[in-house]
Amino acid sequence: MRDNQCAVNWGVPAARWICSSNYRPPKSPVKIRSNEPFGSNTSPITIRFTASPEICEWYPGGGLLNPFPDLPDLDFNIPIEPQLRRYYLMQPTITCVRVSDDVPIVISHISRSAELATPYVLPISYTNATSRSFAGLLNDMLQFTGWTIALNGIVDFNVPAGAFSVGNKSPIDAVQEAVAQLGCMLLSNDETKALTVVPRWPTVPWLMDGVTPDLTVHDAVITSYSESKEISTECNVVWLRGEQQGISAKVKRAGTAGNIVADDISAQLIVDNQAARTAGTNALADTGNKLNINMSLPIMADLPPATPGMLIGIREGVDVFKGTCDSVTINASVSDTGDIDVEQTITVVRHVA
Repeated sequence: MRDNQCAVNWGVPAARWICSSNYRPPKSPVKIRSNEPFGSNTSPITIRFTASPEICEWYPGGGLLNPFPDLPDLDFNIPIEPQLRRYYLMQPTITCVRVSDDVPIVISHISRSAELATPYVLPISYTNATSRSFAGLLNDMLQFTGWTIALNGIVDFNVPAGAFSVGNKSPIDAVQEAVAQLGCMLLSNDETKALTVVPRWPTVPWLMDGVTPDLTVHDAVITSYSESKEISTECNVVWLRGEQQGISAKVKRAGTAGNIVADDISAQLIVDNQAARTAGTNALADTGNKLNINMSLPIMADLPPATPGMLIGIREGVDVFKGTCDSVTINASVSDTGDIDVEQTITVVRHVA
């Protein structure tokens, strides 16, 4: 008696091309239109379709699970919230060496972007002789300094020739003057010698409720806290105009009557609708009652230094109150016994009724 034997392939399918001419429905519905009005006709109407072309797709193999799944974009913001602990133990270190020979030196404080200010650099005078983008204009004023500058959260726009000028100012002051005309602020990366222009209000107060904070803190990591309130009328419309070659524009908060007018804005760089929209939005966000909150926080693995423009959440029980980080100061001190203390002090501007 002889047994029958059969071979069965075992394992994951190999990668291969799969080709087929089977009909593939289009993404949109099929519409049939007649060129002539309907008339009585005893013969049937015949509709002919051309054969579908053969389409080949690459199958990567690996069984039922795709070995190359769709991955999320790596460039996304992950909310930061330090863990709630009974105590926090930190051992910070401070190291500063001279670039020329690596000799350790003792410092009290540093702000590297100061090398763009007097007396480290000579004052400049600048006028855009040709039409330039806003980002190009800023880079012009930093030429030969070794620093770069980029826009983040701001749509670039064109500045006509001769529209902007600044005289006898250090490069950082000249750039700051241009940025301030749009209600924006500068961030400095000391390590890469790069400046970034961001809106003063990356998230406007009237949209904060639906946005996840970039950083959320709780009372366990707040070592000091103080606040002061500013009373101001909440406006919903503002008029802006340029100077020599500018435009006149009206920026109104969407969904409002536009009946409470903020102070007019006049600046050289109001030369484009996008420039007016950026400056006007920041100006309207500045209005209304504000709570200025000053907090001191440690710096640790799950609580890195904050950045101006961050949306900060302050947790009180189950509630989280949100505001915009307006400034950050990092302080370091060494005691007589050699104990090192490093902390950050941030100012958060919160919109209140």
